[in-house]
Amino acid sequence: MIQMRQKMDRAAQKVGMFVEGQAKLNAPVDTGDLRNSISHEVESTETNSKVYVGSNKEYAATVEFGFSPKGIPAQPYLRPSVENNLDQIEALITRELKL
Repeated sequence: MIQMRQKMDRAAQKVGMFVEGQAKLNAPVDTGDLRNSISHEVESTETNSKVYVGSNKEYAATVEFGFSPKGIPAQPYLRPSVENNLDQIEALITRELKL
């Protein structure tokens, strides 16, 4: 059981690094603060591992989703980092769980 948990943690860590990298490539750049703030964190329990990727910048969600009352268009950078790479993410997980 410990070995499987370690595999799940390693898979989550690799997925987090991959998605973080893609999000940094996709992030619109003005000063670079948003791009530089993107990070990932793995949360594990005995039965699962989760990875969170995002930014702690207050305006990160506004960039991702836009804000129509102010006429700010969405510039998605995080969601496409997952949605456009599902095959690679699945391959990372599969490879790590097989080791």
